[in-house]
Amino acid sequence: MVLLLSDFRPFGSFDLRQLLFFAGVTAAVFALFVAVGTAALFRFVLTADEDFFIRLREKKSEPVHAGLLFFVRNAVGAVLLAAGVLMLFLPGQGILTILLSLFFLEFPGRRRVIFRILDSRRTQAGLNGIRKKFGKKQFNFRKSL
Repeated sequence: MVLLLSDFRPFGSFDLRQLLFFAGVTAAVFALFVAVGTAALFRFVLTADEDFFIRLREKKSEPVHAGLLFFVRNAVGAVLLAAGVLMLFLPGQGILTILLSLFFLEFPGRRRVIFRILDSRRTQAGLNGIRKKFGKKQFNFRKSL
């Protein structure tokens, strides 16, 4: 018997096989999203020039209100935040996922929170450690706000 997503009845009677199938598909999509995100982040760390964070601090904060982009960024941030909270109780990188959601969500004081995270010695050591392994120059960081 082949289970189809259209056979899943979220408001009807629950069949355990359908529920497990739906949970498996959801987990696979989430795992793919995390893998692509990790690869993109890793590529950024290796390809960004060493003065990226200095220029980021000097750049004026411009609120993103471009309709679809604003909606998509906040939707991704909300999903990551919810997943991070769930992972505090379930297996997974809950705190890391919650921190990642801060980069997507728009809220007052966002830049201050992001720069506070970037000013952490552990964060800087982690980013520069990856760059060092691949023979890249270390990032230049400067105290912010």
